[in-house]
Amino acid sequence: VPDEFRGRVMGIYALVFNGSIPIGALLAGAVAQSIGSPLTVTFSAAILLVLAMIAWVFFPDIRKHE
Repeated sequence: VPDEFRGRVMGIYALVFNGSIPIGALLAGAVAQSIGSPLTVTFSAAILLVLAMIAWVFFPDIRKHE
């Protein structure tokens, strides 16, 4: 990222990652109250595994280490 945009990029990064934690916790809490904590964790892990596989297939540049 060019130096003149670094502050803006880091601001968006902080907003997205720090702002999504409370929303995700609220959603996970609601699901856990309905189906229980172990199933919520299992369901979340399955979703993350599927998303990781999709990223692996559709973004081959991720696999390259330079």
